Amino acid sequence: SWRIGYLAAISYRNETEFFENFIDGQVFRRSQDNSVFELEQDRSNIGNLSTNNTLLTGLGGITVKGERNKFKLNLLHIQNGETQSSFVTQRNIILNSNLSERTALLFTERSISNAILNGIHSLGEEGAWNIDWKGAVTFARVYDQDFRVTPFLINEDNELRSISPSESGDPLRIWRDLEEINFAGRLDISKKHKLFGYDAKVKVGGSYIYKNREFGVDQFALPNVDAGSEFSLRFEGDPDQILADENILSPNPRQGTFIRQDSNPSDSFDSDITILGAYISEEFKVAKWFNAILGVRVEQFELKYTGIDVNGTVFDNESFIDETDIFPTANLIFELDEDGNKKIRASYGRTTARPSFKEASTAAIIDPVANSIFNGNPNIRPTYINNYDLRFETYGEGTNFFAISGFYKTFEDPIEISYKENFPGEPTGKDNPELLKMKWHHGHFNTVVNGISRIGFMKGGMEARWVDENMADTFLVRAQHYIQDHKDESFFLYYALQQPHVPRTPHPRFVGSTDMGPRGDVIVEADWCIGELVHTLEKEGLLENTLIILSSDNGPVLNDGYYDEADTRDWQQRPTDRVL
Repeated sequence: SWRIGYLAAISYRNETEFFENFIDGQVFRRSQDNSVFELEQDRSNIGNLSTNNTLLTGLGGITVKGERNKFKLNLLHIQNGETQSSFVTQRNIILNSNLSERTALLFTERSISNAILNGIHSLGEEGAWNIDWKGAVTFARVYDQDFRVTPFLINEDNELRSISPSESGDPLRIWRDLEEINFAGRLDISKKHKLFGYDAKVKVGGSYIYKNREFGVDQFALPNVDAGSEFSLRFEGDPDQILADENILSPNPRQGTFIRQDSNPSDSFDSDITILGAYISEEFKVAKWFNAILGVRVEQFELKYTGIDVNGTVFDNESFIDETDIFPTANLIFELDEDGNKKIRASYGRTTARPSFKEASTAAIIDPVANSIFNGNPNIRPTYINNYDLRFETYGEGTNFFAISGFYKTFEDPIEISYKENFPGEPTGKDNPELLKMKWHHGHFNTVVNGISRIGFMKGGMEARWVDENMADTFLVRAQHYIQDHKDESFFLYYALQQPHVPRTPHPRFVGSTDMGPRGDVIVEADWCIGELVHTLEKEGLLENTLIILSSDNGPVLNDGYYDEADTRDWQQRPTDRVL
């Protein structure tokens, strides 16, 4: 005989919350005084936040059950709309010193639809065989509609508000759309049997998971042009005045607000993840007091990416990660008394932490409220962890229970370096020229990092690998922070520019700034970095009391390891020539 069960539910909730003096995005730093162990606050964010959340949920399911078979179908849909407004005052203290107000209006629509079909079957005498299968499909979307963020810098002497791109940033408007599709299937088969004279159970199974995510963003800034005056002062801290008719950019005088698109093709992507797995395990007794569960799982993981990076490199369904892994497990249980009230459990398992879609990408994803940016890394790799656990437990009367445990973990993918020989399986510029975006000339033909072959060999440490085009900005910011941290005392700063040393890799905003190829472009970038450092000294009131010495160590070298047109686009002006 068959029995049928069903359920259906629908719910609606509308919730409004207000938080006064809420705190978010605090930053603390270690004191420069090594005798002080308390962290010092570098940034505070405090203000008011209001949210309105609307949630609609629909659930339906049906179950058909027989003597040895059971089928279930569940359907779920959730629809959510969230509106958020915040007014936050941000104070920077250590690395920078300013006070600003930030107004944010956010509206997000979210939805998720899910269907799961499941079957359970018992076969053989006394249900010795058990088959459990499941298939699921999920559609999800997150749509951020017209985020509006407006920062005003506050002059603490007169409390006037102005827009300062370098201090507090430009006003922003952002649209983002994320869509994801998931398909998952699983099959588990178990068989009861005898082993060593005791009851045992063997399990085998497999799984398949497919995920696709599309992410797109349109971001616009609303800067303003001044005509000999601080134009944004007329806004008086009112975000509604930024796009008022009288404040739109005019040709005469040339002043007012205009729109600049800040999003790039590299901010959007289309990515797929496929995981195919199979496992086998055995649960058995070696003796009356000794239970064991041993198993092994094999998984094939692949992440493919479609998008474009900041250098203009196009990825069309490119395989960023393609790994086949083996994950063994062992669980041992030792019963120390006949009642089983005292036990020792020992276990080992190999696991992994795999990158998410946004982590294994070339995208830069902004958080408009926290005013932070998440940068993806196309070279990131899974981390593998070996887990060891040991536990003693004892059961007393009633619900009394005591346990003590310890664990040990080891992580894989350490950095290894050699200047004698390559590591097995690691690509080099000499053997794998198809991986290069810059051709080597002499000597620089070993390990490939960021599409550029280097001197020497390295493996591992994928999360620590660098992007040459970002190094100038990174070093400059560190140097500026050092000056700001030590502005009240005498200091010596050695600021080592990597530009124009090889490999000559200008940031995209400097590419094409000269007619002399990469070498000319990186010289312009180096000049800009020095100018920014001088500007920092001036801003901190240190310029007139600071001695700046600029020197070069390598001399007038053109071709220095790579074919970068340095010796063919020099306008026949050799570096050793006299400057007229």
